Amino acid sequence: MDFITPFAKAVGYVLEMNFSARPQWGKPAAHTEYPLAVGRGVVARVGITGALDGVMAVGLHEKTAMGIATAYGGARGVSHVNDEVKSLLREFINMASGNAIARLAEQGLVCDITTPEVITGRSLAIHCSPPARTAALPFSLNREELILFLTLRRAVPGAPLAWRVF
Repeated sequence: MDFITPFAKAVGYVLEMNFSARPQWGKPAAHTEYPLAVGRGVVARVGITGALDGVMAVGLHEKTAMGIATAYGGARGVSHVNDEVKSLLREFINMASGNAIARLAEQGLVCDITTPEVITGRSLAIHCSPPARTAALPFSLNREELILFLTLRRAVPGAPLAWRVF
């Protein structure tokens, strides 16, 4: 079963609805070696629980994060990723993951999301417990580069997927 398409469609839907811009998707890649360098200064992430276990995250540059916050929530005059920008990014990842969860439910996969969070730093990397596989789907929005990261698997009772960004 395809777990990736509902998330990609959800991200596209939320971006189109809020920015009137359609993301241009690049070539996806699968990663099984960790740590996986994110190569961005900001990661917005949310956990997925229920029928699937894992994480949805979007990696982006600080400039892109500030641009999204300005367009999405009206943040004006921000010069760094402050609490307002983080709040708006959490809302974005919350809306996108909620939309993806609804799409998964249509396929019979009942899932929920955890509280969204935003992590910032210069050398962010994803660390997963084996065996894990992370799909990285690069996309551009108004010439800004972002990456959708998905680490998902069918839930195994009592065996949560350990996933950290630092």
